[in-house]
Amino acid sequence: MKDRILFLIMIAVCSIAHVQAQTVIEEVQQDSVAQTMNTTTAEPAAQGGGYFCYQGRESGFGLGYGLQFDWFNIGFSNFYQSVDPVEIEGWDIYLGISRYTWLGENLYIGANGGLAYFHSKSRYYDSFSHQYVESKGGDFGLYLMPRAGLSLFKGKNGTKHSVFVGYRWDWPNFDLKLQDNGYLILGYSFEI
Repeated sequence: MKDRILFLIMIAVCSIAHVQAQTVIEEVQQDSVAQTMNTTTAEPAAQGGGYFCYQGRESGFGLGYGLQFDWFNIGFSNFYQSVDPVEIEGWDIYLGISRYTWLGENLYIGANGGLAYFHSKSRYYDSFSHQYVESKGGDFGLYLMPRAGLSLFKGKNGTKHSVFVGYRWDWPNFDLKLQDNGYLILGYSFEI
């Protein structure tokens, strides 16, 4: 009889332990579902930042500056080229869409592209008239600048300071040819 009572007590204890364990498992599952729902409904973080870059143009150089406000990018660049006997200098201002994504803690890839206004002035020496001839012009067009960057350090406020390399294509008059309209970009950027 003692064996039967002991056996019934063991069954009762195991049943109570099983019910208690099931209750704990259900609470953990509910917490996990609540956390998952909170993270999936969270809005993506806004992106912001800016850059300063050197443009390695053929027979010349340029300097560019840009700022990013979430999805939008605005920037300005100026350049100088000398293709004998013509000297060309100009500037452009652009407005477009910009995004970047971090691949780990220190590496990012990104791109910006959109509409631009290109203005240039060319000058050459006319040997027949023995004087300089100048012409000016401006055109609307498109630009695209993919880039990859490496974070150097992170500031106190969380801003990442990086160096990047990229390539930029300019298409004045919306002429989408890939020949002789691109140049290498090297620069510094900060991302928030």
